[in-house]
Amino acid sequence: MRMWTRFLRMGGSATLLALALTLALADTRAVAAEEPEGQEGATQKPPPLMVQKLDAMQGALKGIATRDFAMIRENGDLMQRISLIDQWLKYPDTEYGNLTQNFRRAVENMIMSADAENLEGATLYFQNVTTTCLECHTFMREPKKQ
Repeated sequence: MRMWTRFLRMGGSATLLALALTLALADTRAVAAEEPEGQEGATQKPPPLMVQKLDAMQGALKGIATRDFAMIRENGDLMQRISLIDQWLKYPDTEYGNLTQNFRRAVENMIMSADAENLEGATLYFQNVTTTCLECHTFMREPKKQ
């Protein structure tokens, strides 16, 4: 117990969070890659753009886990660029637009925290980025009203 207390006091909470999120992201990617073809209800293979975003998310998380602020920034910049690609912007829905803006804002805050070498801030905003991704993916999977 003393070892965990000392670990958490030394900034281990961010490391534990980063490890947990890495495992969750890796599991999500593995499940998407194991798509059973021809089965009803099978998950679709993610589009290349989403795979690139996931890679950038994992890179940012690695930067957080290793205190590599340049890596956090580099992957945050990549996420921002991805969110400006036409394929990303193809849905004219207002809610989708709001979710995209929330994503961009969270990424920008994560980058600003990395620039300030604020690990706790970068970790917090990485959580916000993850939350906005999950909210958008949930929205995209919901049946749309005609």
